[in-house]
Amino acid sequence: MALPLPRDPTLRAVAEQLEAWRYVAEVWDESWRLAYLTTDYVLSAGAGSWLNEVGLGEAVFGERTLGLRDAWPAGATTASFVDGLVELAPTIAHDLPGGADELRAVAAPVLSARLRNIVPRDPLPVQLVRTDVKFGTATRPFQSAVVRLHGSDGRFAGTASLVTPAMPGMVISLLGTGDQATLEQLLGLLRPARRPGAVMSVDLEGSSQLARRLSTQAFFELIRRLIFRIDEEVVSRRGVVGKHAGDGASAFFLSETFGGESAAVRACIEAARAIRLHTAEVATRSGLEAAELTVRFGLHWGTAIYVGRLLTGGRTEVTALGDEVNETARIESCASGGLMLASKLLLEQLSDSDAGALELTGK
Repeated sequence: MALPLPRDPTLRAVAEQLEAWRYVAEVWDESWRLAYLTTDYVLSAGAGSWLNEVGLGEAVFGERTLGLRDAWPAGATTASFVDGLVELAPTIAHDLPGGADELRAVAAPVLSARLRNIVPRDPLPVQLVRTDVKFGTATRPFQSAVVRLHGSDGRFAGTASLVTPAMPGMVISLLGTGDQATLEQLLGLLRPARRPGAVMSVDLEGSSQLARRLSTQAFFELIRRLIFRIDEEVVSRRGVVGKHAGDGASAFFLSETFGGESAAVRACIEAARAIRLHTAEVATRSGLEAAELTVRFGLHWGTAIYVGRLLTGGRTEVTALGDEVNETARIESCASGGLMLASKLLLEQLSDSDAGALELTGK
């Protein structure tokens, strides 16, 4: 659902590249009117939802632009956006036919008061601007590289603003260790809602005894290896990892992701089986015999589990509430000895073909 591409061939080519490479970016024409916002920009500013109105054709310094952006769920704060425009004002005044006078005449009132002494200057090829972007009641610093665009004939065509979080490279590298598909899937869970899906609860049996036997460091490494394998198998099958509770975890395989109930259940069962296969390897790497590491599973179907993303300043995770989630935990608690227990309701969602592929009979 991308916006219409700019008519200017230079701006159009740049917009196509930015879109293809999934940049969070905007493009302005030679008069500093909005020519394009990339899809990722629109979704970012809409906090995961599509913005109804972005102000195509509006001047960056106009009152309408400021009003629209102030209403965006995750846009730059008005104060920081105005600060950025003040930094760019000498360049904007250089590009407008009427110079600083034209800029002051059409700028939003909150901006025009700060442009009295603006003098046009020769623009730099790239300018860096910082803004504060709102996320709910919190704000985070972002930075933009504002790049001037010229056609093959040297004509000034406009500018592109490429937006990135203002955070150290090491922090970005930590984000890069996450699975991109899963992080994108979380966007769809931003707003909690009732969703049908398969629920899996996994727990390490006898963890208290293991914790007493092993050193604290060794026990931590054991849990880390196990949780890594659980998450890996859930994510690789398009499931959503839920809470990590010490030595256990939960996961959800939503019908909307798989296009149907049977496919969601099949993915859930396949993930549980794959996790079980990893337990011997986790035990060996932790200096244990395979029989010393027992993992139990509870699998259940939720017809309307209430699922959503829980986002705080310290973490983001998916959580689910409802009787069926609690029932999954009860099923798992009964799976002593490393059993994998599945409810009748879960198995009844399987089609004959999926049950056959899982080698389940008598469904």
